[in-house]
Amino acid sequence: MITTNSHSLARHLIEDLELRDSDLVFLFSGIWGLGRLENGLQDITNAFRAAIPKGVLFVPTFSYSWCNQQPWDHQRTSCPDMGIYADSVWREKEFVRSNNPNFSVAALRTSHNADLVDAMLDNDDSCFGEQSVFGRIAHYGEENRAFLLLLGGAFKDCLFRCTLIHYVQQKMMVPHRYEKIFRDPEGSGRVVTQLVRFLDPQEYEMINGTPPTTAMGFPVKEVFNPFGLELKRQNKLIQKPFGFYESRMTSVSDCIDVFTRETIKNPAYCVVSGDWS
Repeated sequence: MITTNSHSLARHLIEDLELRDSDLVFLFSGIWGLGRLENGLQDITNAFRAAIPKGVLFVPTFSYSWCNQQPWDHQRTSCPDMGIYADSVWREKEFVRSNNPNFSVAALRTSHNADLVDAMLDNDDSCFGEQSVFGRIAHYGEENRAFLLLLGGAFKDCLFRCTLIHYVQQKMMVPHRYEKIFRDPEGSGRVVTQLVRFLDPQEYEMINGTPPTTAMGFPVKEVFNPFGLELKRQNKLIQKPFGFYESRMTSVSDCIDVFTRETIKNPAYCVVSGDWS
């Protein structure tokens, strides 16, 4: 059995992935790929404290609450779909969580990064717009070191994918998705907007005012492995072995640049159902 502790993981982050002390990292994590954590989940947090002591660690705590017509409370609502580590950190006092009912994130807030974290989590009610946490991370990454990291076997269904992709899709108004309104099921009057895939022809016609072409496939299905392969082809994807599964990492700016260029070539980039050209 492979055993991981904060020291070995921090060494991997610093020596293998070459993170620097002021970097921003958006972490998607799996636990099984890390082996046995010697001191439990705190080993992961402590490793990032050591590797980026002046930086920022973001963890997705997506609950999809209003998507599922369920109540949302950023201090109480769990996020089991995001894995054991993510569903643990938002409960910790050292982390702060954004107030998005579908796509919240948690950040490790320290004396070094408090102002930046507060600014990043000062969001509007768009899940993927310019003033969302993803929009703010995208803009931060234009001039600063910021990375998207898949650790411990996260998203092992493909070489690389991440939620920041939807920020690019919304900005470019891809044809197979649209911004949908989700209302507070408890009747507060608050709404959030979220970029979603078209599920059927009726939904497409309701949004666009015209019926879809017969070549379009519903429900829209996307497979993002071509994106990971393109990152690798352009030498934009860092792959380093650790534990039972390699870590995969790219910068925020490279993620956005590559996905944007490929979407310009094909607005329905990574869509595998029907012809949306």
